[in-house]
Amino acid sequence: MVVTKIWILLSAWLCAAGWLLSAVHSLNGRGYLVALALTLAAAVWFKRDLWPTDGFRKPNVRRLWRRFRRPLPLIFLCIIAGALISGLYRLPENGDSSAYRIPRLLHWLAESGWHWIRTDDSRQNLAGCGYEWMCVPLMLPTHT
Repeated sequence: MVVTKIWILLSAWLCAAGWLLSAVHSLNGRGYLVALALTLAAAVWFKRDLWPTDGFRKPNVRRLWRRFRRPLPLIFLCIIAGALISGLYRLPENGDSSAYRIPRLLHWLAESGWHWIRTDDSRQNLAGCGYEWMCVPLMLPTHT
């Protein structure tokens, strides 16, 4: 449950930071570092009372093991592991990323923000941007 909350908050933060940094033409590594620093400072300042005073607890491995001993959660875990392994092993073959998503992202990074791209491929401007905003922080340090 905590991992789900973290994933939802991270996804929302990445999309909001992408749009805000794009609006001020700072869609780059320094912009993301400043946004992260401001977000962490705000989180510590506003939620000081929510931080545990006695430290963080270690994960209960027995409880996780008991949870995945049942058949359906174990099947779900195997599907997730297979999807992760295949995603790390093979490149996407659907053409979606190489046709318009990554080129659009590279255009935006070159311009330091979102802009309308003049092209015959209408997907460059009409497809949703959530994927791109979540990939920018990975593409900036790795350059890939």
